[in-house]
Parts: sequence; C-alpha cells; structure tokens
Amino acid sequence: MRYTVRYKPAAAAEVTRAIEWYGQPEINQATAFLRELERTEAHLTNYPELYQRVEDEIRRAILRRFPYSLFYIIEQDQVIVLACMHQHQKPKTREDLTGS
Repeated sequence: MRYTVRYKPAAAAEVTRAIEWYGQPEINQATAFLRELERTEAHLTNYPELYQRVEDEIRRAILRRFPYSLFYIIEQDQVIVLACMHQHQKPKTREDLTGS
C-alpha cells in the first residue's frame, strides 16, 4: 500500500520556517533541506512503520542531514505529520502534537 503524506497546518508552518532559515544567504541550504525532506517523505509513503514509535501511535522520522524530526501518525492510507521540530527544541507534549 502507498500512503499519502499530509501536514497539519502547524507542521507546515514549521517546515516553512525551517526553509526560510536555511534559505538565508549565509546558510544557503534551503534546497538541500527540501531534498532531505522529500527523501524522508518518500520513505513515509512506502514504509511509514519503518520509524520508531515515541509515544502511543506517534512516530518520529529523523532527517538525515539536518537536525529536524517529523512527528507523525498513520491513519488508514495517510501519514499525518503533526510537527517538524528542530532536535534541540523543547519537546512538545502529546497534547501539543495531537491537539487533544
């Protein structure tokens, strides 16, 4: 089965902020960040259970070249990304991630 990756609005905003950060002229890594994000999404579309559970149904996919992780859940044929967090950021609670 092939899954669809969908971002919650808060996660999409976090991705946008990361792209803006890496797009700064002195950093100039936005394209590389996007490629790494796309590589991780490709894994999620094919093998969403590949990544470890961190709490209940929430899983974490760590980006390889950048200090970010995607926190997500699997619902039917969708991978729903709840957050794209910098690994040095204070962890969100389960309630923050799921909104419940």
